[in-house]
Parts: sequence; structure tokens; C-alpha cells
Amino acid sequence: DGGTAVVATVSDFDAFNELVSTDYDTNQTMSYMLFSNLVQLDEEMNFEPYLADSFWMSEDGLSLTFRIRDGWTWHDGVPVTADDVIWTYEMSVNDDIASANRAYFQYATQAVKVDDRTVRFEFSEAHSDAPMDFTEWSPMPKHLLEDIPPADMRNAPFNRNPVGNGPFRFVSHQPGRRWVFARNPDFPPALGGPPRLERFVVAVVDEPTTKL
Repeated sequence: DGGTAVVATVSDFDAFNELVSTDYDTNQTMSYMLFSNLVQLDEEMNFEPYLADSFWMSEDGLSLTFRIRDGWTWHDGVPVTADDVIWTYEMSVNDDIASANRAYFQYATQAVKVDDRTVRFEFSEAHSDAPMDFTEWSPMPKHLLEDIPPADMRNAPFNRNPVGNGPFRFVSHQPGRRWVFARNPDFPPALGGPPRLERFVVAVVDEPTTKL
């Protein structure tokens, strides 16, 4: 328990915002450290709940419903709700943002709020492995981003000072030099609780010999 892991990368991260990021390493860090996807894949490549504590398909395959885990909060203490999921979906398909992740929702027609913890995605047609679209997609905090005009989302201060809901919290950023993350002490016990690693540091080193 404890300790710091330091990893070198050749370039700085992109925006820590699901709606505008196009960088693979940034997206992986969002999905598995800073934020939480609705579902994930287990060791056998089966879908299992994550941010959602359960999910189910309609018999006709035209809708997929998620129930958000009770008591889950953003790192600032605000509860994660169905409103966050719906808002992030609506922004993901907003033409003014032109999100690279819009492809996840090629069959989705709308996201419907059932209650504060439950959201139903409706599809234009049934398609295989519908949950797969949600294994790499992280809902964003509506209360921190809803006032940003969609056309300005790329430049939102949040992108370099993110507030997530995952196992690690953002601590600090030195542009072109390093990012520091620390374990989230409030990460849900149902998912293993807080990480054992205390800190995770990403050092930006663009010169290969120095990096080695």
C-alpha cells in the first residue's frame, strides 16, 4: 500500500474531456483512472456493471437501460446522476462540438431519464453488443460543463483541471512537463475501494534518449 508510480510519455495529454479528446493515451487515462464508464469488460471479455450497478436490454433490442450505482459522487462531492449521462450523450451528438466519439451512438435516437439514477438509451434498430459502445465512453459532470458553449468546449478550463469520479483524482499539471494524480479515498468498496497506489505521475519527455 502506498508509493508513487512514474511513467514517461513522449507528448502531453490531450483534453481530459470525453467530448473533445482525440488522443488514445488521454482516453485510456480518462476511462480507467479519472472517470468511470457505465460498463466494463471482465477477464473473460464479458460485460459487467461499473458506474452502473446494473443494466438490461429490452426484449426487442431497441433499448438499453442503466442504473447508476447508489452513492457515487464526483470528486467534488456532487452526486453522479442520470442527468450527467444524458447531458454527456446530448453533447456527444451535438454538431457544434463534433465529438470524435459520436460514432458510439450511430444507432442511438435518444437518452431518456427514468429517474435520478436510471437512464434508458433508445435505438433506431437492434444491433450486436450494444453495451460495447459504453465501455470506452465516460459521462462528464454536467454541473461543471453545462455553462460552456458547445463551440467553446475544446477550450474549457476543465480540460486541464478535470474533476472525475474514478479511482484517481487530478492533483496538478505543469504544461509540457508532468501530470500528478492521487488515489481517490472515496472510491466505492463494491469495486475494490481506493487503489493501493498512492500517486501516479506522468512525466512528459519528448526526447527518446532522455526518456529511456
